Amino acid sequence: MGNEETINSIENSSWKDKIAVMFLVQNEIQRLDKSGIWKYYYPELAATEEQLAAVEAHLGHKLDKDYRDFLLCANGWKGFIQTINLFGTGDLMGSSLMDYAMTMLGILDDEKCNSIFRVFKGRIIADRCYP
Repeated sequence: MGNEETINSIENSSWKDKIAVMFLVQNEIQRLDKSGIWKYYYPELAATEEQLAAVEAHLGHKLDKDYRDFLLCANGWKGFIQTINLFGTGDLMGSSLMDYAMTMLGILDDEKCNSIFRVFKGRIIADRCYP
């Protein structure tokens, strides 16, 4: 299978399959990290429909379908790639990590912020800028 076929296969797979692949990749990176430079974490257990409904009510809008589907398989993943965390429902309801992300986004001017949200469209945070 060529690289393009592999990428298409991964893009068309379920979140459970994608998470399994990333878990295997992360395990291999951890095996090669002989100096223990990074901490490695497992994905969180799946979010419940109740948790997702509470987040959507808190944010005031529905979550992006792909992101919602991800949360139904893994309710976030600390250290997904080194220092990059994938937000879970707890983060979206309010956390120091969410506060930090919102502060960083607040630094951007409205034009830049709006263009970012057109790209991400609520996958990680709400689909509007905050002061």
